[in-house]
Amino acid sequence: MTWNEEAMKQAVCYELSCWPWGGGYRPKTTARIAKSAEGLYIEMVCEEKNPRRTYTNMDDPVYRDSCMECFLSLDRTVGYLNLECNANGALYCAFGPDRAHRFLLAERGICRPQASVEIQDDRWMVRFFVPEETLRALFPKGAQEALCGNFYKCGDDTDVPHYASAFEIPLPQPDYHCPAYFQPLFVK
Repeated sequence: MTWNEEAMKQAVCYELSCWPWGGGYRPKTTARIAKSAEGLYIEMVCEEKNPRRTYTNMDDPVYRDSCMECFLSLDRTVGYLNLECNANGALYCAFGPDRAHRFLLAERGICRPQASVEIQDDRWMVRFFVPEETLRALFPKGAQEALCGNFYKCGDDTDVPHYASAFEIPLPQPDYHCPAYFQPLFVK
């Protein structure tokens, strides 16, 4: 994966400080996003030692592991892209208007975003790259609204299940598939 450090110098940083669904385990997590002519660059960092990482294959249910996620849309009437990655670099990537009506990009032959992971002693990082070609395939009419979305940190099957987001989701049960609560994401 080619990484654009120059674009990331201008990236806006978001802290995942919303913990709507309890749990005492709250690892500090941040996300940064930038855009270039080639596509979108997203970097997420979690201060977490020994993240759970059991899944290894493309489109495995990585949300069960320690997972960082980014959901994005350029037109919520069409749908949103969800990128989910564990510390093994296993990337789940789907698109659709809601949880029940999604397809895997691999099933449609759409150029998949890329993910790379770096693990350190006290943190881990995932970098996503969404090619412009992928954005054009998913949003064929172009941007009908400003880029919007949310960033998430979760771990459904970790020792302490946890759910964080950058923007508030005022629902009683964990559910990230809520484009109504997406917020504008500022990219330079």
